[in-house]
Amino acid sequence: MSKERYGIRRFALLNTAGYSLGLFPLEEPLSVYGANNLGKSASINALQFPILARMSDMSFGKYSLEQSRKFYFASDTSYILVEVALPHGPHVI
Repeated sequence: MSKERYGIRRFALLNTAGYSLGLFPLEEPLSVYGANNLGKSASINALQFPILARMSDMSFGKYSLEQSRKFYFASDTSYILVEVALPHGPHVI
């Protein structure tokens, strides 16, 4: 009998970090690859927003927190979403 695994199932970027729509399945190992300046680091760094409670705990390399916030949330239609499996069912944050 297998146990239910809880945690992040999927990750989505909508109108943010250079993506109009970026979907990342995270139930299994995932490799992200591509040429320079295509958004690989930006997509991985975006995971900090739904995971960390405070921006002061986040790190965006050479960019300040304010520069990063403006980059990821440039408009009111910019979203970073995660689907999380919890004991009482799936939720989107």
